Amino acid sequence: MAQGQTNWLKVAGIGCGILALIGLLCGFGIFMCAQKIMEAKPHAHAFLGELRSGDFQSAYQRMEGSYQATNDVAAFQARVQAVPGLTTSTDATFTSINVNNATHDLTGTLETPTGPMQIRMLIMKSGDNFYVSNVFVSGVPLR
Repeated sequence: MAQGQTNWLKVAGIGCGILALIGLLCGFGIFMCAQKIMEAKPHAHAFLGELRSGDFQSAYQRMEGSYQATNDVAAFQARVQAVPGLTTSTDATFTSINVNNATHDLTGTLETPTGPMQIRMLIMKSGDNFYVSNVFVSGVPLR
């Protein structure tokens, strides 16, 4: 091969390597952002599962501190039972998740025996922990 052709192949190889590295870094960055956005979702499902199973004490522990400071477990349980669908849900699908600082705003559909209902959950992150700030089912707030 001629010297000019060999240099062209080296440049093309280096260029392809750089593009592949940039692609990997961008993909990793997108993956990490998606992980941060989705991190509250398991906590939302766990909270709803505890309500469904009647484990009000565990669900109450997931409420943020300002709620726990002004409400006991009995008041929490009474309020939960007043919000349609929270204790009878069979599943929840969150179709929109927005993160603003430490607040995760999840919206979607709560499946209940009487049919689907709109749900919105506000979950706060504090350190490594997540706490439910509020839940709205078909516009009816938990607090």
